[in-house]
Amino acid sequence: MKLTRRQIHEQVYFYGLILLAVSLPLSIFAVTMSQIILLTNWVVEGRYDEKWLRFRKNPAIGILLAFYVLH
Repeated sequence: MKLTRRQIHEQVYFYGLILLAVSLPLSIFAVTMSQIILLTNWVVEGRYDEKWLRFRKNPAIGILLAFYVLH
């Protein structure tokens, strides 16, 4: 079965989250690597218009981002 580009990004995202969850109590290095993998996947995936619309429609994201910026 041939995977589409979207399916590949979804799998990288899924396994990146699994790595992040597993490595939280174990290793700071693995947490950092999983965050880098997730960020790289997010940038390479593209679809910025869709992500911007999702950000604009969900006020909870803005509130959480505001807490992070204030900190």
